[in-house]
Amino acid sequence: MKIMRQYVDFMVMFAIGFFAFIVYSNSFSVPFQFDDIPCISGNNAIRHIENFRELFFYWPTRFLTYLTFAINYKIHGYSVIGYHVVNLLIHIGCGFMLWRIAIKLLKEIDMKDNFGIFLIPVFAALIFVLHPVQTQAVTYIYQRHTCLATLFVLSAFLCWIKASDKKEYGWFWFGLSFLLSVAGMFTKEISVVIPFIFAIHFFWFKTSVMKTWKVMFWCAFLLALFLYIVLITNSINPAEIKQVNLMKGSPEIIITQKEYFLTQGHSFLIYLKLLVFPIKQNIDYDIPVSKSVFSTPETFSGFILMLAIFSLSLLFFKRDRIISFGLVFFIVSIIPQSSIIPKPDFIVEHRLYLAMAGFAILFPFILYRLIGQKRLVFTVVLSFLMIFYGIMTYQRNSLWKDPLKLWNDAVTKSPGKARPYLNRGLAYAQKGDIDNAIKDYTTAIQLNPWYVEAYNNRGVIFASIKKYEQAFKDFNKAIDLKPEYAIAYNNRGVLYSTTGQWELAFKDFDVALKYGSTYVDPLKNRGIAFLIQKDLENAIRDFSRAIEMDPKNGQLYNYRAIAYLLRNEMKSAERDAKSAAKLGYSIEPALRVLLETSSKR
Repeated sequence: MKIMRQYVDFMVMFAIGFFAFIVYSNSFSVPFQFDDIPCISGNNAIRHIENFRELFFYWPTRFLTYLTFAINYKIHGYSVIGYHVVNLLIHIGCGFMLWRIAIKLLKEIDMKDNFGIFLIPVFAALIFVLHPVQTQAVTYIYQRHTCLATLFVLSAFLCWIKASDKKEYGWFWFGLSFLLSVAGMFTKEISVVIPFIFAIHFFWFKTSVMKTWKVMFWCAFLLALFLYIVLITNSINPAEIKQVNLMKGSPEIIITQKEYFLTQGHSFLIYLKLLVFPIKQNIDYDIPVSKSVFSTPETFSGFILMLAIFSLSLLFFKRDRIISFGLVFFIVSIIPQSSIIPKPDFIVEHRLYLAMAGFAILFPFILYRLIGQKRLVFTVVLSFLMIFYGIMTYQRNSLWKDPLKLWNDAVTKSPGKARPYLNRGLAYAQKGDIDNAIKDYTTAIQLNPWYVEAYNNRGVIFASIKKYEQAFKDFNKAIDLKPEYAIAYNNRGVLYSTTGQWELAFKDFDVALKYGSTYVDPLKNRGIAFLIQKDLENAIRDFSRAIEMDPKNGQLYNYRAIAYLLRNEMKSAERDAKSAAKLGYSIEPALRVLLETSSKR
């Protein structure tokens, strides 16, 4: 019997993993997007896994996630497939945890029907892994923070449930629950929900088994520990808890706690729509600021639904604990991200990732209560829903594969927001569509005249088509708006080099390095400038420093090989050329000929 149960469990886990792999199979080539670029491909901290101190203090309460990025970089550099594989494995792991949690919860209400005990958890896990709204957390590499934190939250909760059973190895599960809780605290701030979930589970299912004061003391300790970690590591800027820049217009346009909270009524309505009927997804939503509950019909409706869900959770507390628990889990999971702590984005889909666990348990359980006696109907309805979710997820991932399509979709759905135009402009530029890139950057600037990145990006385009005067104007404007903007100094330095203004070029590269000490491009470009000026010693010095910062950048080895070659240091040049080739960089043909000639001597 035990062997049979293990076989069934294996088949369930295989099915969860298999179906998740199928719907995300077209996501492995999705390029770095959005925050992936500054936080992963442009992040010096993850390039040196041996430097734990730098990696830890880059963002202490997200250290473990950045550690996984560093491991990815160490193994395969910037090849995106490895990052996506890890994200998917974490996502599947979350599905496994939710499956086991659902089984435990059903047993805690002493459910007798083996059919329900088996299928409700299976469909709960499948809803979690296949629902299309999860794509932003899984396919968007940077949101590994959310996936990994959720894995720790669910794992800690599962261990807590096992510990609360007071069976054999109870202390082991209690200790493991604590370790996973601490791990979550160093993964993403949403892990603050862990003590609240423990407390809710106790009051909903375990008041007759565990002592109230012990549970409350433990939950208070975990919460205090989390707050202590946040404070001692300075992971959160206290000023940003009160207000943040809205990034829509001038730097003076800010969003307060009150305005953010009121606007969450509208956001909550969209979240519920996405859960129930996931259409019209958007990578960059644009909704108006709510000044009161009655600012928009959507804001008012959202708060009414919030109250309704909270009321239902209380109403079902005695009637059906699973329904009540699922509703409360959803509310508690979303509050840390959508409540009174203001963020520049009012709504983003990955905030539903952890909250999805509550919905995933709730939906099949309610359906079971309604039509559980009609077992075939129950199974067929949910199976067709899983097919629908899978198709939607696969299609959404197809959109993510093409940045131009992704941001064109965002522009269509958020035409009054500057950021989608900026990112679509970048996608146009990468495809060589210069005219449309300039048009989008210009539109972004018209919508937000203080958009530093738009001026910088348009300057790069103008420089590439030799419209140097317009390029200088855009770089100067970006620097005027943000005097510490290292990227603009670097790009202006390249432009000065192109126009032969070497003194000004070196000055800009120096300033870029001052404001962007971990930014590789100024070192590379200053090294190229030294190379052109035949200052080979300084060129090699800059390329060497750049390689230390980005050891998997084949282009840097190529440039240093050229410098060594000009100094007649053939062995060093040949070594660097081989390193460049190993990293997939095609060395200059002329350099290859010279090296081949020298090796034959």
